[in-house]
Amino acid sequence: MILYSPRIKSVLAAALLAGIHGETAVAKTAAPPEGLFADQCSHDADHEHLNKIVPLYETTFATTLSWLEEAPGLQLKRLIQLNLRHNPPDFPLILQAVSEALRHGPQYCLQCVSPAARKFTNRANAVQREVQRMLGFIRFVPKDEQTLVAKPLLFHHTADLILRRFQGRYPAHKLVLILDNCAVSLFHQQLSKEPAAPYLPYIKDPAAEELWRRYYQSQYINSRKNIPLARQHIPQKYWDWLNEGQMLKTEKDENPE
Repeated sequence: MILYSPRIKSVLAAALLAGIHGETAVAKTAAPPEGLFADQCSHDADHEHLNKIVPLYETTFATTLSWLEEAPGLQLKRLIQLNLRHNPPDFPLILQAVSEALRHGPQYCLQCVSPAARKFTNRANAVQREVQRMLGFIRFVPKDEQTLVAKPLLFHHTADLILRRFQGRYPAHKLVLILDNCAVSLFHQQLSKEPAAPYLPYIKDPAAEELWRRYYQSQYINSRKNIPLARQHIPQKYWDWLNEGQMLKTEKDENPE
């Protein structure tokens, strides 16, 4: 059995070792059932060096993996990173997709040739879509002159990615996202985890919420109402969170399709 951590390098090492030795790779955060492979850990991917096991894999399978350091390899690593952020991560799927890329070439995975590769790509896209949507959906409120706070609705582990994307808009501010059990902040490139309690009082701002409601109503044309189109731009899972989503929900309930 090969153990690996939810990190790109460890995932790659585990896939390489699994191919070389024909053993099962198991994520350290997803322990096997009691008794299965007990005391049979032959490799810990965290302690392996890619520059040593890549040549061994190349020799074993008479192939070349130079593409791992080229554009296709960077793209594959990006997909691994996004899949690891998916909630919950599907570790067997990640290993299968990476193993297929190693065995059949990167395009086998990147072009979604197999069902595993398609699902692998789709899950990465779901994480990326969440980041993009949050850039449009999140509305920060001020805690003080230097601190902006928001409480996003996140389904995946994307808070740090979102903060780094917002940093370009607010380079002089400390940005804070309140999550379920903590707050994550970014200030001067420094990412920190903090208690959420000091920021919670600033989230509910009735005046700001009313301003957004009035703005949305001013842009709303009842005769051109199109709930299916609105759902494409604001998915229904966000309706209870966004002010305009609550209005869409009311419209849908009052005028069922």
